[in-house]
Amino acid sequence: MLITPVHRRLLDQLDPAGHREEDLAAHFGEMGMDSEESGTAGLDGLTLLRDSVAELRDDQVLLLHVG
Repeated sequence: MLITPVHRRLLDQLDPAGHREEDLAAHFGEMGMDSEESGTAGLDGLTLLRDSVAELRDDQVLLLHVG
């Protein structure tokens, strides 16, 4: 997935403060990735993605490979 500066409009949705660790852990559990640290890992992932998108210059893209 290519993420461009246009995706900055999604930064509010990527704010970890808008998500609960318990909800993220439950979501990962539903996907078969049940772990004690899944909620924390989810919040850390949101922080990393939000910060990376926020720092994109107009001439940059972020390549995100999931899987």
